[in-house]
Amino acid sequence: ANAAGKPVLGVKEGGLIESIIDEETGVLIPANPTEEDVISAARKMTKEWCMSRKETCENYAKDYDTSVFLAKMKKFIEDNDPSIPIVGIDASRWEDPRFPGKGVGTGVQVYSKNVIRELVTLIKEKGLRVRIYTPRTIEDLPLEIQKVIPGKKYWTKKCLARELKYSPVDYFYTPGYYIPKNAPENSFATIHDVLYKTNKSSYSLMERAKLGYATRTNIKKSKYIITISNHSKQEIQRVYGVRDDKTILVPIGYDRDEKIVLPDERQKRFFYVGRIEKRKSVDVLVKAFAKIKEQLPEWELILAGGDGHGADEIKSLIKKMGLESWARDKAKSV
Repeated sequence: ANAAGKPVLGVKEGGLIESIIDEETGVLIPANPTEEDVISAARKMTKEWCMSRKETCENYAKDYDTSVFLAKMKKFIEDNDPSIPIVGIDASRWEDPRFPGKGVGTGVQVYSKNVIRELVTLIKEKGLRVRIYTPRTIEDLPLEIQKVIPGKKYWTKKCLARELKYSPVDYFYTPGYYIPKNAPENSFATIHDVLYKTNKSSYSLMERAKLGYATRTNIKKSKYIITISNHSKQEIQRVYGVRDDKTILVPIGYDRDEKIVLPDERQKRFFYVGRIEKRKSVDVLVKAFAKIKEQLPEWELILAGGDGHGADEIKSLIKKMGLESWARDKAKSV
């Protein structure tokens, strides 16, 4: 009907919700309509009203032309050619799994998000297929490459492992967690550090257990291990006896923001970016600042980051030393 330049009267349910633009290419009446709904819509669709939408209807109908359908089907078939290898990527650490949908993330989540974004482009440039595994839809990535596997508890161990068993891939990579059962031989993982082994007091028993399991699993299942610094590489090799040729160093990069505008006057402040936790020596930083404050009272210390292990102790220390002046959600002025 639209192809003939004619608006349509339809019921607001099923496919008509997508194929009719209400008040533009037709009129949608409520589901389970009454006779009055039909009569009211019909009265609205006068000759003048319909003629004024003739061109809109014709142009909209072009999106459903046979050539468009065939082009999309051809692309779908090409993108899913079984002869083209698939690279599966675990995106469960796209955000902090403890706060789904809130955009909250630690350094590992920020790393995972940016690495996955870049890898999707590189994989496609190589002519390979990419499959992103995620427990919830990721708005920033194309829907056609996402495999959404609902689940919360033991998502990697149960949900992802089951998916890889019944729908295997040729390559698998996890940037922030561990390689599950049924992953292919060509699997890779990023191990950021082994601080939970070398600095145990900064981690809870549960955190050490989880990180230890993930690290041991990745070392066992990875064809190659990726790490972010030469120090981490040496520690992984020392603590777990990993061969040098199995560990690849890929330092973290950054995008330079050319739009940053610097203030005319330098502000008298120290700025810390990272989680507020003891293993990052934030408590030592606060104590040092307290001494500086005695001689330079006009200076301030900004702690920007979410709470980590030992954050409550650090907050108590700040309060005890009379330095507390909390501001904003994630930037705390001491």
